[in-house]
Amino acid sequence: MNSWEFLFEERILNRGYFITDDVKILNRSPREVNAIVSGTFDYDVRIEFDKQGYVDSMSCTCPYFERDNCKHLAALLYFLEENEENDVESDDESIEELFESIDDERLKEFLLEELYVNWELKNKFRLQFASKVDENYYKSKLDNIIYEDDFSFELSYFIREDIEFLFDKKEYGLILELVDDAFISSCYKLEYPWNDNYHDNLKEIGEVISRLSSTNISDEVFEWLVSVVRYKCDEDYANIFFEILFSNFNLKYQLEDKYDLVNAIIPKTNSYYRESYILAKIRLMHDLNYPQSEIDEFRLKYLKYPKVRQQFIDEAIELKDYSKAIKLIKTGILNSKYDSDKHQFHIQLKELYLKSDDLDNYKKELFQIIIKYCDIDDYKELKKQYEKNEWAEIREEIFKSCIDCNRFLNECYDYEGLYDNLIDNIFHEADLSLYKNKLSKDYSGRLLEKYSKIANQKVSKTGSRKHYRDIADLLNEMLSISGGEKVVSEMLNEWKVKYKNRPAMWDEFKRVKI
Repeated sequence: MNSWEFLFEERILNRGYFITDDVKILNRSPREVNAIVSGTFDYDVRIEFDKQGYVDSMSCTCPYFERDNCKHLAALLYFLEENEENDVESDDESIEELFESIDDERLKEFLLEELYVNWELKNKFRLQFASKVDENYYKSKLDNIIYEDDFSFELSYFIREDIEFLFDKKEYGLILELVDDAFISSCYKLEYPWNDNYHDNLKEIGEVISRLSSTNISDEVFEWLVSVVRYKCDEDYANIFFEILFSNFNLKYQLEDKYDLVNAIIPKTNSYYRESYILAKIRLMHDLNYPQSEIDEFRLKYLKYPKVRQQFIDEAIELKDYSKAIKLIKTGILNSKYDSDKHQFHIQLKELYLKSDDLDNYKKELFQIIIKYCDIDDYKELKKQYEKNEWAEIREEIFKSCIDCNRFLNECYDYEGLYDNLIDNIFHEADLSLYKNKLSKDYSGRLLEKYSKIANQKVSKTGSRKHYRDIADLLNEMLSISGGEKVVSEMLNEWKVKYKNRPAMWDEFKRVKI
């Protein structure tokens, strides 16, 4: 293996070896070489060498170089090896001096010969001096890209550079023709093992089509999109082009064609994409002024789809048809698989009862939300709906129903000032710290008992220094409570006997400020 071949994948080396005839040296010295390697495009290639002649750095303007060393670099290195015997340094005469020394007739003759054989140069010349682009040039260029190993990168470059230039020239018909070929090739490539780059190519093509939709060939673009979505594209990718189709083209005949299209798609597509097509059809029915009864009849068939159901609910609320919205929400609660969805439906239902001045059902629904989801804000909201003498009974019923929601009950007891209940219900270290200041004055003894219980549970287990630091912090919290110094001293004396062989623990306990 040559000293530089390890820098490349084997497949790249093989491709580079067979394109050494496409290398043109521009400038060469012992430490650096600049060249053009021709292919689908002309790429500028540069390699620098260290003092020993080993490759020091490389660069190429092709898209593939962004992720790895490319075949164009390999081709140049093979070319240099093959022509090692004929190595000559670049002539000192500058290109400018050489150019000035040649008469116009010879320059024209040379340029004309090059233009006949070099498509890239011919196109550059035409772009600079002609008023019309060479359609065959772009079609041939794209044909070459289709068979390139680096198809995805080359196509991206073609879209960024050549298609962008054609937009500047307003060559919209040619762009659509080229994009159609690129689209078909990208879809074909996607039939092989998954490659995100080909999917990205379809997105880039979609962006081009979206721009074309607002040009003077919008009718042709519309027909192209309808054809692609209906016949030419796998449903995993059709959605890209359907979004463009749906967001544009709002003439009456186009709306009707789109309506026919979604009708054809909905029965065939899988459930993952079907919901978006159903929503599109509903919007089209509105745009085409279908009777509301017919729209509702269609939606009722697809209420299992959350977005379809929510759209139906939102529309009913907008029309102030609260009874319909309430009925739909109850259906949603019954059909929802996820608790988070059910929670949102319950909130909507509660707000609708309030909007429709149905205060009895509003309070009932809010009560159900509290016992299901244990949220202190809902609790505070419900309390506002009752007189003081009524609330005590409702409150006790909530406490009984939420017996397993320990943190929620603590929040309620704190909010209500029921500190006897709160001190009885505290079991966790975090809750002790949270409510310590409120309880330490009137409940210091009981509070210290709970701290002691937790501290003894923690110290019974060996652990890391962090574990012992946490216990020390707990003891310091106890010291801030009336009577805490005595309790902590007694615990430490007991532990000195029981846990005397824990030097790390006692080292950390130096933090206890007794």
